[in-house]
Order: sequence, then structure tokens, then C-alpha cells
Amino acid sequence: MKKKYNLIIYIIFCLIFMTINILFLFNKMPHYITLEFNKTVRFILLMIMMLFEITFSSLVYILYKKKNAFEKLFLIVALSLGLLLLVLIPVGKVPDEYSHFGRAYDISMGNLMASEKGSDMPIEIATSVISEQEYGNYSEIIKKITTENSGQTSHYVFLNTAVYNFICYIPQTIGIIVGKVFNAPVLLDAYLGRITNFICWITLLYFSIKFIPFAKKYLILISLLPITLQEAVSLSPDALTFASCVFLISYTLYLANTKREFVIKDYVILSVMCIIVSLCKIVYMPVCLILFILPKEKFKSLKDKNIKILSLALIVITLNLSWLKIASGFLIETHPGVNPVLQKNWVLSHPFSYLKVLIMSIYTNYHFYLSSMMGQSLELLSVDVTGFYPKISLFGLIILTILDRFTDIFIKFKDKILFLFIVISIIVLIFTSLYIQWTPVKYPVVDGVQGRYFLPLLCLIPLIFYNSKKRLKTYDFNYLNIYVLVYSIFANLGAFIYIFAVNY
Repeated sequence: MKKKYNLIIYIIFCLIFMTINILFLFNKMPHYITLEFNKTVRFILLMIMMLFEITFSSLVYILYKKKNAFEKLFLIVALSLGLLLLVLIPVGKVPDEYSHFGRAYDISMGNLMASEKGSDMPIEIATSVISEQEYGNYSEIIKKITTENSGQTSHYVFLNTAVYNFICYIPQTIGIIVGKVFNAPVLLDAYLGRITNFICWITLLYFSIKFIPFAKKYLILISLLPITLQEAVSLSPDALTFASCVFLISYTLYLANTKREFVIKDYVILSVMCIIVSLCKIVYMPVCLILFILPKEKFKSLKDKNIKILSLALIVITLNLSWLKIASGFLIETHPGVNPVLQKNWVLSHPFSYLKVLIMSIYTNYHFYLSSMMGQSLELLSVDVTGFYPKISLFGLIILTILDRFTDIFIKFKDKILFLFIVISIIVLIFTSLYIQWTPVKYPVVDGVQGRYFLPLLCLIPLIFYNSKKRLKTYDFNYLNIYVLVYSIFANLGAFIYIFAVNY
């Protein structure tokens, strides 16, 4: 009787969100979508959407009842949604993707360090990939992806992505090299780069969900937000950055809560991940401080722990300072009034004035940061998904954080202080880096900050609110994992409707 009751609740849950998506499809399209679907197109889309919804919600339930691990269920859902989104979003329709493709293609030619003078690359880099100033549709993509390369070259300079270390382009470069080996059209090279980038992302997230000792459903919801998936299936380094941060946090929490000793394999894994995280984007380097939560009992002695962690910290800092010295040569005036050198000097000499800038920026734009972090603004911030799903996602994260307080996992108060310090440090570094590189000198607010930059922090914020004591009575909320998964399916398909309408 209980099983039948649970199934009925699940079906009702699915029917509610299925109805919401139908209303999205048959509602009048937003003003930024010039195309109005006729009845035939809407009916076809309705059938396809319902087929996806029924198939995946049924599959998730069946696999859940067969006691499949949640990381396996995540893999199936994320792979299906990700590949669909990879096809729906044209290459170049993700922020800075045109420049990221140019940088990755340059690396595939053996140029690990970008040149201020640029490089000669196939002319199709510009003619096939949509730049941020252009619009394209699926018919154009099909035409370009089946057109052979002309063999002509053009000179390209991508200084805005030259500051990125080549490490964060390794997944994309692998796909591009495969395409070049088979002399594939340049646009197909880009899609292959997307695929290998996505494979890297989904592999790290799979093991993150497997290893993390608690908050699995919370991590699943973050990973399956439409904005997270958009970055995962793009050529952006944000995919590797997010996945690396999450894996480092997850694996460290796993080691801290397991009974086995810390072995050399663990040290190698953590070292590699710390180096990748810091070299992908230096603003996330404070995430590496999470290693200090590892109990001294995991090591031979307290001295052994300090030597291992501090030596790793020295390596990470040295590598980043070396790269900063190289990358500083690529800092340019992105638009009028921007001067990185003058801005940096002003921040250092007027710390309290800059603190006022930070507070004003957050106060003025907090709604945009939250909504864009939850996936309300997709593609080039040009697809404004209805606020329903972003609000539900934010509400869901809050609820899951509260419910996890009733588990038997507890976190020491000093570790919570460390998590809080990491979060604040990264927020300050994100704002400061964009204030120096992107914002006019002495401007009253920081320009260029987007909600997606805070996605890696979402894994740390709930830890600050976890238990500080063991509880006498605990509750099992693992059954909510299936609802998080199926909700993510409906939320993404709802967003996909708008993406398809823009690019149809």
C-alpha cells in the first residue's frame, strides 16, 4: 500500500510540472522572441517534450526502485539533458565562447602561450562560429557544419582569453584535435570540443556525487541547473572550473568523514585538483584551503599534515604568481575608461572606498546575481527564462539545506568558520578581478559580474549551516533525491523551449 501511495505522489508531482511546461509552450512567447510558432509546430514540440518527460521520469523512477546509486541516475539524466542542450545552443551563443574557441584552437596548433600578435587560423573560425554580435539559426548551422574547409587562413587575436592558462582548455583542445585529424569542418571541431569538455565535466561530477558523504541531492540540483548545464556543454573553461571545485570539495569531505588513513593516492589527487582549480581561475584558489579540515589523525602526525598541505600551498602559489606575471601582459583596455594598472593602484590605496564599491555593487545588483545564478538568463544573457523555475530552484536549495541539518552528519564550528572565510574570499576576489580588468577607473559599482561566477560557492554555503553537534535522532531524506532529479528534468525542458524558440 505504501509503495502504491509513493507512486501516486510521484505521478502527481510529474503531472504538475508537465502542465506548467505545456502552459509555457502555449503561452505567448516573450517580446525578445520574434518568431511565433504556428499550431502545427507547437503540437510537434508538445509531443516531443511530453515524450522526453514521460520517458525520463519513468526511467528515473524504475532505476530508483531498483536501488541504483544516485550518481548513476545523475549520469543518465545529465548526459541526456546535456547532449540535448549541446545541440540546441549554437556554438558562440554562450558568453565569450567565440573567443574561447579561438584560444582552444590556437592551443591545438601547439601554442600553449598566447601571443599578443595573434595567430593565423582557418578563416572559418569567424565565418562558421557565431560571434556575440551575430544571430544564427539551426538551418545555418546545418549548412556550415556540412561545408568543407576552404583552406584559407586569417589572422586572429584573442587577448580577452589569452589571460587564461592553457590547462583549462585541455578538454576542449582534445576534441578539436580529433576533428583536425579527420579534417572535419571547423564548426564540427567546435562541437567536438564541446563534447570532450562536457565529458570531462560529467566525469568529475559523477565522482563528486559518489564521494560526497552528504548533501548529494543538493549537489545534484546545483549541477543540473540550466545555467550550469549551459556552461558544461560549451567551450568555456567555466565547465572545468566548476567541476574541479566541486570535486575538490567533495573528495576532501569524503576523506574527512571516512575511517581510512590518508594515503599517497589521496595526496596526488588533491594536489592535481588544487593546481587545476587555481590555474583555471585564480579567484577560486581559496577553495584549496578546504584541505585544512582533514583531521590530523588521517596523517602520520600533525607535522606530517602541515608539511604536506603547506608544501602543496607553496606549489600552487608559485605556479599562480608565475602565470600572473605572464598574463599581466594581456590586460588591455576592454572599453573606454578601463585601465587595470590605475584601477589596481586605486584599490590598494583606497581600501575603504573600494569596500563601499563592493557593498554598493551587491546592494544594487543582488537580484540579478541571484536570478542569473539560478538560470533565468541563458545563452548571451539574451534568453530570459520565466522566473518560475529559477525561484523554485532557489527555494529548493534552501529547503534541502534545512533538511540536511536533521541528518547524523555534523561539522565542527572551526570548519564552518573556514568555509565562511573561503566563500567571502572568493566573492571579494571575483568582484576585485572584474573591477580591475573590466570596470572604468573609480566607477561606483563593479561591472561585468554574473551569477554563474558564484556557482562553485553553492557547494560550500550549506556547509556553514550544518550541524555542529551529533543528534540523538536523525531522519532519512534520501527519497528526495528522485524528486530533485525529476524536477531538474522538467526545469531544463522548460528552459529548452525558450532556447529552441530563439534559434528556430
